[in-house]
Amino acid sequence: YKRQDTEWSENLDGFSTYHAGSTLSKDDAMSKVWSWLDIPILLSLIGLSSAMLSFATKTVLMYNADVRHYILSFVPEDFQWPAFCIYCVFMSLLACYVSQLICKESVGGGLADMKTILGGVVKPVLLSRKLIVAKTLGLWLSLMGGLSVGREGPFVHVSGAIADQLMK
Repeated sequence: YKRQDTEWSENLDGFSTYHAGSTLSKDDAMSKVWSWLDIPILLSLIGLSSAMLSFATKTVLMYNADVRHYILSFVPEDFQWPAFCIYCVFMSLLACYVSQLICKESVGGGLADMKTILGGVVKPVLLSRKLIVAKTLGLWLSLMGGLSVGREGPFVHVSGAIADQLMK
């Protein structure tokens, strides 16, 4: 029994059609070198992109603490606790608004979406650039608002979307 994967490679985008766009001939020396190096280069780019996203998240949260302390320094001491609560609520509401405005499918942690995608059901919007921006901004703003949000699920989903965008 020989499995035919032609219907998958013709209909799906990104993960399953990585080699479909190759225009180099197989006899060319450069194409042979590229066929050995394309996967390691791609994996390195995905790893670097994910690491830069993680570093940017830590940097944003570090500057958020400084900005929050700076803003609260102008508030009288008796009103610092209510001002802190207003700041946190504002950032949390802004996270909801921005993520819904950019991409409505960016809600949730992302692990269930990635399990679905890896299972073979690909919904292109779950791997789009808009989702990367919406989920990243939503994560940053919700963490700035002090919400108890795990970073791992959104990082996995955004890293999968970055991998799909790089493979295109």
